[in-house]
Amino acid sequence: MLTLPLLKEKCLKSYEILAAPLRKEFNEPQIEQIYKVIKELPTVNVEIRLRGPLKDKIETERLIKQPLDRKLWEPIHADEEYTLMVSLHRLGAMTDHIYCRFPKPKNEGWFLTLGNQENGELLALKRAAYKSNRSSHPLIFTAPTQLGRVIYTIYFISDGYIGLDQQFN
Repeated sequence: MLTLPLLKEKCLKSYEILAAPLRKEFNEPQIEQIYKVIKELPTVNVEIRLRGPLKDKIETERLIKQPLDRKLWEPIHADEEYTLMVSLHRLGAMTDHIYCRFPKPKNEGWFLTLGNQENGELLALKRAAYKSNRSSHPLIFTAPTQLGRVIYTIYFISDGYIGLDQQFN
């Protein structure tokens, strides 16, 4: 499936990847305008670290590699508090406003949520603004009391761009 971030990546490699299929419906100045907007969409790299009592209940911090292999699980202790440190790195220059139809200019804004899709539980919600190209945000949660495997999902959601949301398990 082609997502907006993948489309941007492909367009940056070649203008023709975007322009060729659009020429049936749009003229060249319209295609150039679409290309310009896609090029200026933000690219945000997300790094996730798990902090808390891991092996032998010693407080440590570990990088959670993405995409996560479904065969690999992060062992944590039941009923313990953990922090997912979500580091954001925006590539490229910061823009003054985003290309949405708001009544006045709007800056980029993002939300981070942590939840369990299986039971519809929301564990953490945080507004993730950044003043420079880098920021770090803690999402604190308590591990379930019952032992077993649970998949938590982090959503990185834009408050102004449709289609730029990212999901991490």
